[in-house]
Amino acid sequence: LERRSKWFKIWTVRWFVLNGRVLSGYSDKTLASLRGQFHLTPSTTVETLPHEGARQCVFIIKNAEIRRSWIFCADCPTSLESWMIHIIQAIKGPFKDSENFETGEKWVDHVPKPLKAKEIHSNVKEEFNQSSSS
Repeated sequence: LERRSKWFKIWTVRWFVLNGRVLSGYSDKTLASLRGQFHLTPSTTVETLPHEGARQCVFIIKNAEIRRSWIFCADCPTSLESWMIHIIQAIKGPFKDSENFETGEKWVDHVPKPLKAKEIHSNVKEEFNQSSSS
């Protein structure tokens, strides 16, 4: 994924890992240098954004509680959909607020784990289609 910087609006390639409700960004694929983390809470939202020049698969993750957002660009529509589905699952997932955010399944950029049930996939896909059409 590419991530847009907040102040200078520069796009930078980063490697991301979704672990439970924590999205961690790293400088390179070795995952040795952590660049930042975004804690997904029930108040977090994810939605697609209009194209930004040549970048067509743009989405934003927002947390209204702490007034923080990250803007990303996936390399293709399939990657965009996978990220949106996994992030929505993490937000609405089986994790309770009292549980440690570091527990749960990991999902690494471009290596999606299969969804556990067809119902979950179709429900999340429905939500994705509704959010991208509004």
